[in-house]
Amino acid sequence: MNIFKATTRLPIDIFYTRHDPNDIRMGDIVKHKKKEYDTSEIVILGITQDTGVKRNKGRIGARYAPIAVRQEFYKLAAAETFENLSLYDLGNLKNAQTLESTHSRQMKIVEQVLRDDKKLIVIGGGHDITYPDFKAFSSVFRTCALLNIDTHLDVRESKQRNSGTSYRMILDEKLLRPEYLYQIGIQPFANSSAYMKYVTDQKVNVYTLDVIRQRGVETIHKEIFGGIECDEIFVSFDMDVVRSADAPGVSASYPKGLSVEEMIYLAHYTGRDGRARIMEVAEVNPKHDVENRTCKLGALLIWEYLYGMVGV
Repeated sequence: MNIFKATTRLPIDIFYTRHDPNDIRMGDIVKHKKKEYDTSEIVILGITQDTGVKRNKGRIGARYAPIAVRQEFYKLAAAETFENLSLYDLGNLKNAQTLESTHSRQMKIVEQVLRDDKKLIVIGGGHDITYPDFKAFSSVFRTCALLNIDTHLDVRESKQRNSGTSYRMILDEKLLRPEYLYQIGIQPFANSSAYMKYVTDQKVNVYTLDVIRQRGVETIHKEIFGGIECDEIFVSFDMDVVRSADAPGVSASYPKGLSVEEMIYLAHYTGRDGRARIMEVAEVNPKHDVENRTCKLGALLIWEYLYGMVGV
């Protein structure tokens, strides 16, 4: 797979700069020329499709998120410690004619990036991005853990894959042992009793929003990461897990959910743990956003994840 032929380059003006050596922004430090890929350590990839959301009867518009989130991310100030990171933006995946063929292309790119010994940040797009991302991940790392920070379990049974089937497909194809899947922020009103029973029977780790409220996000995070006995972790942030007052621009919004502060904590300390090789931000929907709140939060999650990586 030629990863450059399978992706599109971004317009240069997306890499924000103030042309001020005293005010360095993320757009100043992230590389994007082909020749700079080999020396990079962390790669950013955008997935500009929401076909899976449409199939799942969600609000379409997530295909615009990879550009919109980057526009906010590249405006953020670059912490001094970010000089220890080598960041590279690979651009956006070129979509194929079907969701299935797009996933196949995506899987090959992700596997190549991982085999090139790089970490990856994937900006969706619908949450169906997890299936090809994790399939590639599991082919490279045989023993690994998967964290889904989400309102939904995404274990739907469906003849067609969609934004709600990723984790069912991962489990059914035995890409991951169920006890290494952690579902965090789940809300019972957004998941049927049949799917709750399915994950219970599979012995998946489920932390509902109510449990997080009772025990605290810090306690839950430490418990999960302290119990994971593998060296490679995959973490996916589905932005519909955030309450709509903080993140109105998502594919399926709810007034009840995690707060900005809780999301920032999860992103920061996941980065600090150091074992995460892929981080996803999914289901940001700029078409339904208000004052770019959700796009800005998506950008902040990436920034805090990186900030945690450098040990701050």
